Amino acid sequence: MSEAHGEIIGVSDDDFFKLFIIYKGKYMKLKFFLLVMLVAVGCTSIDGGTADNGALYEKEDCNIMGTVTCDGKGVAGVAVSDGVSVTKTDSNGRYWLCTPHLNRTPEVFISVPSGYETTERNGLGPDFYRHTENIDGVQIFNFTLKEVDQTDYTLLAIADSHVLAANEAGPVAASTNDREYYNNLFLPKFQSYADSCPGPVYGIALGDMTQAGSWSRYTLANYRDDTAAGIDFMMYSAIGNHDHDNCSGVGLSSYDEYNQHLSRRSFRAALGPAYYSFNIGTEHYVVLDNIFVNKHETSYTSNKIDPYQLAWLRRDIEAVDRTKIKGVVIAMHAAIFNSSLKIASETANEVVDILKDYDLTILIGHSHLDRTATSTTPKGKRIVEFIHPSLAGVAWFNLRNIEGTPAAFCAYRFKDGYSTMREYVPFGENENEKYSLYDNGEHSYTYPITEGTGVAKKYESDKLDMNLPAVMINAWGKVRCDVVSGGVVSKGYYDLKYRDWFWRSLESDDRNSIICNSKYPNGPDWQQPGKSSYHIWKVVASSPTVVVDLYDHYGNKERLTLQAQ
Repeated sequence: MSEAHGEIIGVSDDDFFKLFIIYKGKYMKLKFFLLVMLVAVGCTSIDGGTADNGALYEKEDCNIMGTVTCDGKGVAGVAVSDGVSVTKTDSNGRYWLCTPHLNRTPEVFISVPSGYETTERNGLGPDFYRHTENIDGVQIFNFTLKEVDQTDYTLLAIADSHVLAANEAGPVAASTNDREYYNNLFLPKFQSYADSCPGPVYGIALGDMTQAGSWSRYTLANYRDDTAAGIDFMMYSAIGNHDHDNCSGVGLSSYDEYNQHLSRRSFRAALGPAYYSFNIGTEHYVVLDNIFVNKHETSYTSNKIDPYQLAWLRRDIEAVDRTKIKGVVIAMHAAIFNSSLKIASETANEVVDILKDYDLTILIGHSHLDRTATSTTPKGKRIVEFIHPSLAGVAWFNLRNIEGTPAAFCAYRFKDGYSTMREYVPFGENENEKYSLYDNGEHSYTYPITEGTGVAKKYESDKLDMNLPAVMINAWGKVRCDVVSGGVVSKGYYDLKYRDWFWRSLESDDRNSIICNSKYPNGPDWQQPGKSSYHIWKVVASSPTVVVDLYDHYGNKERLTLQAQ
């Protein structure tokens, strides 16, 4: 960067952000100087446009501009961003952005306002973004909306589809036919469920749609096109660790805070921005990338958000129309709560602090299991985090997740900014299942899993309880189990001292046998559950009939009567 005669000359993208990171004091002075310069200079007309007649016109130093319209009329107050700055459309639906960093955030996007949808689809999702070019001169991007009644809408969420288009000769033969299952088993169920919903339907994918190591066979663009061909509603996307580029592919030996954006290059090309926002009804949705990639898809720090996203998030939430928006829904890949149900990182706490004035519903993938965690913000607002099971189950060769939860998507309803309904929707062989029951009548052994050394690893057993009649209840989406009569329950505790007969039951169940099958000796090491899911309870029976009540996060009750035979 150089300075002469009171003018800023040749401010490169790199200089701009290095000043921001290293020379904060100088950057603030530069920012103030640019603001004064913008106020002092006049406006250059385009097609006769002026500030008074409503037409679009060029502003000094603003290289991005455009309009947001509905039925030919400008829509005022729509937030528009380049991933760094956030502005709002004026009373005529016009916006301007002064963007010196087009190589860092190569999209301009709107936060689709409440009560509107885009008129067109952009690939899989709404037409809410435009790819920019890193060129001199002014670029114009216009967006067109239509009004929609969002009083009663449904959100459908999926996670971790992991489609690889594997084949028998490939390195992941266990996942053979995954593309066929995704297109012909899952997508028809996804669409038919959407058809049954009242009001508009929207979808969101919570990351790991594919895997970077298999992009030679199946890319993010393949995922986009397959999904778009199978559904008629618009689908938003969050990025997962497996959706990031290998650092070697972008000419780097590793990523850091400054160049983290390069790890999202393929995702952006296929699906758009990796962090952005939109509004539906009374909810403001924020999509974030909380996978901090070090080198590649399996070398990363989860639940870490780079400072550029956090800075953008502060500006984004300031632009929210609080007369319409009552709560915030965060969609990202990795959980902010750890297995002890505590917020797990500094940047996760920072996100909660930024959004502390709103009830928060957090939608998560990544862990391939079901879990619900609750807390409150520093202002006392409600927080609920839902982890979604993998759509692929155990890599498509078994539609069960690591703790027995079936492969499924989830449907949500919201009212006044907070979720009011969550429904599990299993598909395929597990369709309509709500829970699994296992008893210890004939299974009393310790299931060995072979470690990489070839030494068998054995689980502990609870010998006292093993001599008593007991039932394991696996009820995904539930958070509480009460015994009404005939027994004692371990409330809210995921008791895997009982895992020996639990796993034996899984092995005797044809749908789950492949989890424990020695044909896949490496599988169980990551497939075995830990004490991180709180929807499995042990009920020790004291009579032949046991009555239990299961509750979900919203207090809805389902009663089961268990009868000994």
